[in-house]
Amino acid sequence: MHLDDYMAIGARRLGIRDLKNGQQPYFNERKDIVVVFNGEIYNDTQLRSWLELRGHCIDSDSDGSILPNLYEERGADLFEDLDGMFAIAIWDIKKKILLLGVDLVGIKPLY
Repeated sequence: MHLDDYMAIGARRLGIRDLKNGQQPYFNERKDIVVVFNGEIYNDTQLRSWLELRGHCIDSDSDGSILPNLYEERGADLFEDLDGMFAIAIWDIKKKILLLGVDLVGIKPLY
């Protein structure tokens, strides 16, 4: 869960990958983008490699840990790059923007 003066977001999910470092919420390097999500990103390895080539340091092997940096690079278009089943909440602290998204089939619930 993340709570600040403007937003409270949270998620509950079964953690499978990187149980030690993969706790949510996920943050970018500057801690100004916060992400909670439920689901699975199937192409996270390819996206992680692309983000690391662009200079991002991702401190977890959890599939969701790529999401703050992917939002930083792609904005709302990040959903075009994702292959998986997911429900995602992204809070951009500086811009005061909340972005919500689910996969095309809507497998994971978002409330």
